[in-house]
Amino acid sequence: MSNSKNSDVNGVRLLQGIENIDTENLTKMFTDIKNRGILKEPLKLELKNYFSDNLNSNFKDYIDQFIYYRKINGYTQEEVGQVLGMSGKEYYKIEKRIRKLTDIDTIEKIANFLKISKSELKINLEESENMRNRKDFSYNVELKEYLIKNNISNSELSRRIGISRRTIIDWFNKGAMISDGSVSKIEKFIKQFEKNKSSIKEDEEEL
Repeated sequence: MSNSKNSDVNGVRLLQGIENIDTENLTKMFTDIKNRGILKEPLKLELKNYFSDNLNSNFKDYIDQFIYYRKINGYTQEEVGQVLGMSGKEYYKIEKRIRKLTDIDTIEKIANFLKISKSELKINLEESENMRNRKDFSYNVELKEYLIKNNISNSELSRRIGISRRTIIDWFNKGAMISDGSVSKIEKFIKQFEKNKSSIKEDEEEL
């Protein structure tokens, strides 16, 4: 059997010649290497920019990144869960998307632990800001205040964004979390509403 040093060198030489990568198979390969105990020391990969971009293009979102980098770094779900102060079973629910992860601070904590830089993290900056706003339900309060200020009823908002009035009432009365998709619709509506207000104001000034 080759010693650990030779295994490291051969592994690096193999990867240096790869320009296109199948993340799932690569993950399985390194998991297998780790389980067989071939490497006594962790194998660290330094990806060039073009290589990193190609790799990240295969990820649908940050959950996909967490799954991939956790496996390639040899961490169990239990170990990542410990970093977050939760059980491995609870973290499993995050990776399986059973438990929705919308707390940006938690997302960044996982990313830091798995050595995923902010520039690589698959999360839209606008979405990230929305997550911060909603962490303590402040977004719900601000939205309600905006509607009252502009004399917009729950029924009108429901009609404009295509979300049931019952759901909107739950946002305000029960503090229900507003989903990412709903926030996008709300922000789009507000942007158009403000644009229309500006146009009306300009028309009135001309008169």
